[in-house]
Amino acid sequence: MKKLFAFLFILLLFVLAACGQNDESGIVRIIIKDAESTVLFDEELDFTKTDTLIGLLENHEEITMKGETSEYGLYITELCGVKAEEAYWAVYIDGEYAMVGVSQIPLTNQTEIEFILTPFE
Repeated sequence: MKKLFAFLFILLLFVLAACGQNDESGIVRIIIKDAESTVLFDEELDFTKTDTLIGLLENHEEITMKGETSEYGLYITELCGVKAEEAYWAVYIDGEYAMVGVSQIPLTNQTEIEFILTPFE
């Protein structure tokens, strides 16, 4: 009886360990629009667990994000060659306005991240 419980316990541990594994890689869709809603970029990018959103944006040859780091995090100043002059890059995650800065947005599989150049009012 003890052997049966020990076997079931070990089996349960393996099952739970397998369920808890997440390789944290996948695909993220990046959309970039200017102030007139012209699509500058719209592609799905592959990422691995070591990638960050900032890294993907900085290193992609079409996006080539530029920004300034402050005490509040990264402020994006340019995407796809378009500078944010008298405007800022608003960030939306799956259609919802991001409540965190771009530095704090995690990469999760099948997420859509949209950047829209938005004039200051």
